[in-house]
Amino acid sequence: MANHPSNRGAAEASNTPAPALRSQPSVPAALVSVIIPVYGNGFYLGRCLESLGAVKGLEFSVLLVDDGSPEAVADHLSWPSIRCHRLGENRGPAHAVNRGLEETASDWVVVLNSDVELPPQSLNHLVEALAERPDYHFAAAKLLHPKEPPTIDSVGDGMLIGGGGYRIGHEELEQGQYGSARSVLSAAGTASLYRRSLLNELGGFDEDFFGFLEDLDLSLRAQLRGYRCLYVPSAVVYHHGGVTFRNRGEKEIYRLITRNQIWIVVKNYPATVLLRALPRLLVFQPLWAALMVSRGLLVPYLRGLGEALLGLPRMLGKRRQIQRSRTISPRRFWELLKESEQEIAAWQLRLAPPERSLLLQLYFGLFGWPAVKTQEKTPAVA
Repeated sequence: MANHPSNRGAAEASNTPAPALRSQPSVPAALVSVIIPVYGNGFYLGRCLESLGAVKGLEFSVLLVDDGSPEAVADHLSWPSIRCHRLGENRGPAHAVNRGLEETASDWVVVLNSDVELPPQSLNHLVEALAERPDYHFAAAKLLHPKEPPTIDSVGDGMLIGGGGYRIGHEELEQGQYGSARSVLSAAGTASLYRRSLLNELGGFDEDFFGFLEDLDLSLRAQLRGYRCLYVPSAVVYHHGGVTFRNRGEKEIYRLITRNQIWIVVKNYPATVLLRALPRLLVFQPLWAALMVSRGLLVPYLRGLGEALLGLPRMLGKRRQIQRSRTISPRRFWELLKESEQEIAAWQLRLAPPERSLLLQLYFGLFGWPAVKTQEKTPAVA
C-alpha cells in the first residue's frame, strides 16, 4: 500500500457470536465478494468481522485468505458463515488477494485489511457509488484514524512524478474538507472496491511486490488503460493501522518500500515520461536515501535498492506488456502524475509547518510548489 503496511493480524482470538452477513441486495444482480488477507487471528480481525455483520441492504460474502499463518485462522473463527481459504506459505497480501479472486466469482470485489472497521452503510455507499458510475472501474474509501479528534489516514493515494507514493490527507484533522467525490490516482488496498472485469484484465496484483505499493502499482496499470478511480467520501472506514507487518519491523517495511517504488516507475512510466521525469527521479531517490540514513535504516535501504536492481530484468519484461496494452497517451499519464503532485502539495500546505514532510519540502523547494487549489474548489465528480 502506498507507503503504509497492509494488515497482517493480531494475537488475540475473538469469540464474538457469528454475525449475519447477507441481506437483500441494493445493487441489482450483484453479489459482492469481500476478500480479507490475514496472517494470524485476533482482536482487530474480530472487530472487522463484527462491523461487516452489521451491514444491511447489500448481498455480499466474506472470504478470509489465511496467508500461511503459524496457526490456522479457521481454528479460531466462530463465524460459520465466513469462508476461510488457507495458503501453505506466507507470500504476502498481493498473492493472498489473487488467490481470493480465484476462490470467488462476483462482479464486485472489495479488498479490506483486517484492522479496519466499517460503519453500517459504508460498504453500501462504496458499491452503490461505483454502480452508478460506469465510467469508473475502481473506488477508494475515506480512511480515518479511530481516535478523537478524528484524523485522516487517506482519501485516495497519490504519487510524485519523482516516484514516491503518498496517502493524500494523512494526519490532517478531519473537518469535512474532502467531502466531494472526485477522481483520484489510486485506491488504497486498505479498503477499496474493484470491478472484477478490471482485475481480470490486469491479472490482479503484482505478487513480486509482496507488500507495500502493490495497490498503487495496480492503480497505475489501470490508469494506463484508461480506467479511472473514484473517491467516495460517504464510504468511511476506520483504519487502526500499524497492526500488520508489526512483527517484521520497520527495517523490513522500508526495504520493501525502497524496492517497490523503483519497480513501479520502471514498469509503468512510458519512455517519454521517464525521460521527462528523470531530473525529479534523480532527486527523489537521494532524498529518500537521506531519509533512510537519518532513521538508521541505511542497510535496509541498500538491500531494497539491491533487490530492485536485481529484479530489473523481470520488471522490464512486465513493462513491455504494460506499455503495449496502454491506451492513454504519455502526455495524459504525465498530466495524471502532475495532478497527483498538486494534491500531495495541497495536503502538505494544509498541515502545520512542523507536521510537513521534510523530504517533500525539499522536493517541492527544488522543483517549485505546484499551483494548488483549496479542497473546496476542487471540481467534484458529477
